[in-house]
Amino acid sequence: MAAIPRSATCGTGRARRYEDYIDAVVDRDVADVLRIRKGDALRRLIDQLAARTSFELNLSELSSVIGIQRPTLETYLDVLTRLSLVVRQPAWTASESRRDIRNAKYHFVDTGIATALRGLSSDSFGSQADPTSLGAVLESWVFGELTRAAPLQHNRFRLYHWRDRDGREVDIVAEGGGSLVAIEIKAAASVSARDFRHLDWFATRGPGKGRRVTGIVLYLGKEKLSFGKRTFALPVSVLSGSEGVVAA
Repeated sequence: MAAIPRSATCGTGRARRYEDYIDAVVDRDVADVLRIRKGDALRRLIDQLAARTSFELNLSELSSVIGIQRPTLETYLDVLTRLSLVVRQPAWTASESRRDIRNAKYHFVDTGIATALRGLSSDSFGSQADPTSLGAVLESWVFGELTRAAPLQHNRFRLYHWRDRDGREVDIVAEGGGSLVAIEIKAAASVSARDFRHLDWFATRGPGKGRRVTGIVLYLGKEKLSFGKRTFALPVSVLSGSEGVVAA
């Protein structure tokens, strides 16, 4: 299995430091922003967000799991976003006025924190491990790298996700300069044409039809591959180098 970014995982010593950091955030940093009456509920929220990093959040369901009212949950999420612990990824639709209606994804800014809170280590991402765990963490890592790279692009890009009622989805939709970049993240060292099926539908028959769309699958292999008109497979390692991904 190809190597994954070191920042996406953590060892036992670092895991303990991350735990202490989260305790400090709850006990000290949050108090500077908002008076929290239920610190234990906030800590449960942080644990739930770690388990759900890169997933769409159903806020009504999540508030029930944690045991707080939805308005309180929304306040807590706002505080954690302002503290740069998590970042929100809104849903993309062809109509800008409807983008805040659908569920957003939330990502941990530091994937090391997410893995520590979930009790994951480098052994959790071995060849015999459940690929779902790696996929979620890898997606959050990629989203973070693209977020940091976006201001360096020639055109201003905003990052969304997309999913339709039939289960088709695109992990990241970067929109800017009149064009779209549809990105799928695959936690595997190989890639095939099948991995582009949602990207192809989005660009040719879905809401990207008639727009300039570039489709990219980021994967754990080493080769840069072309799969036809404006569709490419690129190693995730391009994000830690000087090469741009969004500027297509």
